[in-house]
Amino acid sequence: MNLLYPAASEESLSVICEKLAGAFEMPPFDVVRESNQLRSARSASGPFEIEVVEFIGRVSAEEAAKIDSPDQSNLEWRAAVGLEFNFQVMLTRGAFTRRQSERTARKLRSVFSRVQIPGD
Repeated sequence: MNLLYPAASEESLSVICEKLAGAFEMPPFDVVRESNQLRSARSASGPFEIEVVEFIGRVSAEEAAKIDSPDQSNLEWRAAVGLEFNFQVMLTRGAFTRRQSERTARKLRSVFSRVQIPGD
């Protein structure tokens, strides 16, 4: 199951990755992609994986649709959820119980200045 969260922070990707690794007791994150529009990093522990994307600059939905790169779907997603969110966090694991989802939300709130949690 994948959970996708829009988030915002003034901190850099490296600082966010350090905080996420600490909050979720994960190994250090590895940068997996860097482009003109975004940077992403990933960490995995067993069946649990976190990927965080930092968006660089602001790309509208119309501009994102014209970009012919692997970044296109991420940029379109950001334009749809709101340009005020400069991070995308994807958590992957077998299944999330309600209690795990609540703990995950608390941990994300401790890392980001703003995070959009479904149901908030």
